Amino acid sequence: MEKIMSFISRLIDKDKVKELTDKYKLIRPGFDDSHSLDSHMIAMAYSKEDGAICVSVQSQQGVSLNGQLPAGGIPRINVLIWKGFNIRIDLYESLMGLNVEEFNNGHGQIEKFMLIAKYIVAPIELKSEKEKIAQLAEEGSLALHQVTLLPRDSQKKSIFRGVDITFMDKDEVWKV
Repeated sequence: MEKIMSFISRLIDKDKVKELTDKYKLIRPGFDDSHSLDSHMIAMAYSKEDGAICVSVQSQQGVSLNGQLPAGGIPRINVLIWKGFNIRIDLYESLMGLNVEEFNNGHGQIEKFMLIAKYIVAPIELKSEKEKIAQLAEEGSLALHQVTLLPRDSQKKSIFRGVDITFMDKDEVWKV
């Protein structure tokens, strides 16, 4: 178990995935049910202090190096569950300190990881909580990321680059 700020993270099994999926009605965007969430949701981060949970419902596809987003890549999508609402966080993990040749040849060392938020979309009911949502999105995403790193990378620094939060009707959050 890892701890980032108030979040504690851990790996989870298929039973926990089913429990979270059923309890919080989690889905992958573009799918109308919990389509194959167990292959994407392998860990969770939770904060008892804030009553928040962060999980990933879609894995990133495509490699981002040094903050450059991959052309045609598909972002990782995290869900921050807080105050009875699901908040969507679309982000990319970027490997910092490697060039394309080093990455392709398996040489070079990752200096640090950067989680780059593309979108944070929250229900309009939480508009007055903008700063707290930004904090929880950052801490939850970093804690979730940390627990899934390989042992050789677990001591490397991870940073989060946020984005303005978009607020919309709670039924529209997953249609973006």
